[in-house]
Amino acid sequence: MSSLALGRLEEQEGDAKAAENAYRAAAQASDSELPNLRLAQFLERLGRVVEAEQVLRHLDSLPAASPTALGDFQLSAGSPDSALQLYQQKLFHSRLAAAYRQNSYRPSNDAAIVSRLVEAELQIAAGNSGEPVKAVDANRFATARTLLEQHRSTLDQATIAVLEAEIVLAAGDISTAERQAKVALTRAPDSAAAHYVRGMVFEREGKIAEAKEQWNAALELDADNVPSRLALANQTLSEHDAATANEQVAAVIRSEPGNTAALNLYARALLAEGNLPAARSILARSLALNAHAAAPHIILGDLAMAQRQYGSALIAYQQALIVQPDSAQALYGLLTVYRTGTITRPVLRQMEKVADAPPSSAPLMEIAGRLYDEHGWHVDAVRVLKRAVELDGQRPTAVLALSDAYAAQGDKASASETFLASPATSNGARTAAAMLSAEQAQEKGDETGAIRSYELAIQRGEPSGAAANNLAWIYAQRGRNLDRALKLAMSAVERNPKDAAMLDTLGVVYLKLHDYSAASEALKKAVALSESKRSSVQAEPLLYQHLADAYSGAGLTQEAAAALAKAR
Repeated sequence: MSSLALGRLEEQEGDAKAAENAYRAAAQASDSELPNLRLAQFLERLGRVVEAEQVLRHLDSLPAASPTALGDFQLSAGSPDSALQLYQQKLFHSRLAAAYRQNSYRPSNDAAIVSRLVEAELQIAAGNSGEPVKAVDANRFATARTLLEQHRSTLDQATIAVLEAEIVLAAGDISTAERQAKVALTRAPDSAAAHYVRGMVFEREGKIAEAKEQWNAALELDADNVPSRLALANQTLSEHDAATANEQVAAVIRSEPGNTAALNLYARALLAEGNLPAARSILARSLALNAHAAAPHIILGDLAMAQRQYGSALIAYQQALIVQPDSAQALYGLLTVYRTGTITRPVLRQMEKVADAPPSSAPLMEIAGRLYDEHGWHVDAVRVLKRAVELDGQRPTAVLALSDAYAAQGDKASASETFLASPATSNGARTAAAMLSAEQAQEKGDETGAIRSYELAIQRGEPSGAAANNLAWIYAQRGRNLDRALKLAMSAVERNPKDAAMLDTLGVVYLKLHDYSAASEALKKAVALSESKRSSVQAEPLLYQHLADAYSGAGLTQEAAAALAKAR
């Protein structure tokens, strides 16, 4: 048995010391790419980051190996600044070798390094968090474009189109991203990267079924295409299929044990399955790789909330806000913790004092303002939220909360002016903040607040159709503004013709308008789509109930009875 195989076997048996000895023996016997890579991956799984980086640095120096192993590890571990610096050094040395016609120069390496340079710039611009991008980070998009132009001659035309699509998509220009993604697929229909970026554009447009088709196509072309596998896992988890998400993300972790995005996603899937000890173990690995990331702390907070350990949850969400003060997820996590206790005016005044004491905390001030507003103390809310915006004008959530507080006390002019005139945040950030606020309000049963925030999201051009769909549903349930609800539901379905939930909303709006024929058509499509996705004869019971109501209204009693039987 080879030392590599022995190392893997010992690791599976839980004997870490014996496994390490075997991996090191393999690397010593054959100082080549594979043994060194396996040793580094083993060290990554143990959270021994410094030692793993030493092995990868050695791997980069081997003449026959790829020169970006260490940079790739740093990028996947959530350290794009370090990766960027390393890629720049590698590109410099590669060009130097070319200038002196050294044997170590390989043109293909330059193309790989340039692509990674652009990826690192985009990851820095996005804050490596999935949160809305601050205006000050927009310069990174310009830098990424400049890099692409400077090294355009190094890359093939398909790669250029893929990178251009990624840059404009990250900057929020969906129409240009769609155009570039189509160009990439035309130039290289067998490129996994081109299919991946086309899927990302579809996702931003709210066309989830089409996005998944593209990501699956990418994996058929390249089973090791990590971005596509993570995108599918994330989408599957959002559809409440934690088991399938686990399978997808586990494949990534096997090949990239230092990928913190994969580890965090895996922890979320384990949490959804109720496997809390395993989730906590995975988060420990993620934090060992990158202690300066907010995401693991947020998931730890969610895990503590699931166990009703509110003190631990409070600490975790606070830690996330310390690491990333503009994290909306951490903010809403803290709000959830505070809501578990008894909220009084003296408690909020004390929180306000703590938030204003040096060093002042805009997130804590925003939480106090939101809690004032939730309890009907709108004057206090406006005062405190104005202070939060003064402390940090780059917080889209605080701007939106202040707008909501003005609206709650009847000052619609100030509400509109605050939200629309604020120069602090990008349009995409404001839209994301509006959607988060709307969803939070809907979860609390605050339909008025949800309507206000969904309308704001639509005003800002929310691209997926989710805001239009959710708002149409609320109006339909209220039985009001049905003409407006119909327009909203139709626009959502136009963007997402294969989304059963949106077709269901359209059908329910038609039901409220007593247009039973149109309702039947929409709901039949919704049921068919739901059944095909579930690969069974049963869709959601509520869909059958709505279809039965539509058939009944149209006088189709037999069809109504059949649908009702399935609903039951």
